Amino acid sequence: MVPTNELDSAVLLSQPRRAVDMLWATHKDSHVIRRQLDQQYGDLRGTRDWDQIPYLTPSNVKQLLTASQSTEGRENGVLVRWQCMIQDTGLGFELYVSSLNHQGRRECAMYGNDIKYAEQEFDSTLMKDDGMAERAVFFGVSLPGMTNWAHEMAVGSTPTVAEALEHLHVDVTDVNRAPLSEDPSVTAVIKMYDLEEAEKLKTTDVIDLVGILGIDAQPTVDWHLSEEEAAIQWMPSIHVLHWTHTPLHSMTQAFLQQVSVPETENAMPAPRPFPFADQDALRSGLIDYLATALGNDTLAAEYVLLVLLARIHARRAGMTVGSISLNLSGMVDHELLPVLESLMPAVVRQPLSLATLNDPKHTLFVRHEEPNAYAGRLQLPNGTCVVVDEREMQEGKLQDHGIKNISALASVLQKYSLPYVLPYSELHLDTDLIMLIVSEGKTFLPVDVHVPLHSTQASMAPSASVEALQTWRAYLARTRHNSLAIPESMSQHIQDDFVERRRISPEFNQEDLQRCLSVARLLALSHGHAELTPDIWRRAVSLDEARAARLAPPP
Repeated sequence: MVPTNELDSAVLLSQPRRAVDMLWATHKDSHVIRRQLDQQYGDLRGTRDWDQIPYLTPSNVKQLLTASQSTEGRENGVLVRWQCMIQDTGLGFELYVSSLNHQGRRECAMYGNDIKYAEQEFDSTLMKDDGMAERAVFFGVSLPGMTNWAHEMAVGSTPTVAEALEHLHVDVTDVNRAPLSEDPSVTAVIKMYDLEEAEKLKTTDVIDLVGILGIDAQPTVDWHLSEEEAAIQWMPSIHVLHWTHTPLHSMTQAFLQQVSVPETENAMPAPRPFPFADQDALRSGLIDYLATALGNDTLAAEYVLLVLLARIHARRAGMTVGSISLNLSGMVDHELLPVLESLMPAVVRQPLSLATLNDPKHTLFVRHEEPNAYAGRLQLPNGTCVVVDEREMQEGKLQDHGIKNISALASVLQKYSLPYVLPYSELHLDTDLIMLIVSEGKTFLPVDVHVPLHSTQASMAPSASVEALQTWRAYLARTRHNSLAIPESMSQHIQDDFVERRRISPEFNQEDLQRCLSVARLLALSHGHAELTPDIWRRAVSLDEARAARLAPPP
């Protein structure tokens, strides 16, 4: 086992290239250097030093890039943090110079350190095999739909860049790769040196990384083109020193690390100070918060809560288990979107109209046209809350592109898979999005549950304390990933109840049973239970009956 050479935090933070050189001087082994850099930068997490690393945003990326290209920046390197979504994994590995001869010594060229050396020193290295290695290359984009509170948590107290220099000719946002082109975003080439770990990454994975910022030509799969034939596009690049996989629910980790765990089944650990009397009060408060935005409709609020907790926990024979989509109709006026943004780390509003559906620039699916993979608006991290707004939809003709968009949306709703359209074929990428459709009348899209809104007062934007919001966010994140057992006796109870309901009401079919099962599972989790009980089953059936009563035609 190679001992760790602990580097001073000042070197790690302000001179990352020197940190690489210092480890190389001791070990001359790229594998050891990679492991030690990963460990030492990882050890900074949760410390004040971590917050001193600039967080990459659309507002500061050009300033940081300018600093990285200065004489001092090229020598020492500019360290950045970034939480991003992997947009494209199709670039594979690239061959690079990992070490070279400089003034009679073998020097490290990993992590972009090659920027310090003259071109002629590369020529001699390229003639040998011992100075070459492979690294993984991805495209990353700023997290689409990231809400304000989640962004503030990710950024922390990172300092602003002191000096802003303009006129840097680098494309910091590739609108073809950003799923939501209307939102400010950063697009960057991500270069990873741990190939085994890099191979585990998938499209739409969210990662939190620390690395050395630079500028690179946009990679392309058209390796046969010369530089003269290919139009070179320069863009930010990050040589990753340390990274972790950070699903959306982990953004509440700061809350969860400060909690005590109640001694009841799957009950939600409560942040201190806990702003509610108990778990039931927490849930009731959240229902009231949601209902206020829905004209005090508590039934609709119950179903919104359950949809926010839904998560795919199994895929069998093309079917998903655990997912549930919701259509709220009668949504002429509501305040639901800002409420969802106050609770969820990522929320995306997807308007539906003939104009947007038929617009080739407004694509819901991913399409690959050499040499790029163009992001679709539904290419989003798992756990993103998508609010499909049908209220602008009018009669008219869907053109070919509009039909493809509707087909992609239906695929996400029914199969939770997003089409990836290639020139001569089509793939489907598994996804796990929270799908909520708001409309005036019943949606034309395939959904699991339809709830007409019955308001008893005007919808209002509800208010809540910071402590309550933090608690609800943590509750949603933890509960969504809890597990639920269904004892054999409970399965028999459900089967017997189904037979009895079929006897009384023959129209109660297998689809109704499956819907009630999904609701019962989520209802049990929402109350902190670890097992499904007869009482929860009865409440789930009662919810479904109350919902069905709203669908019945008036006498």
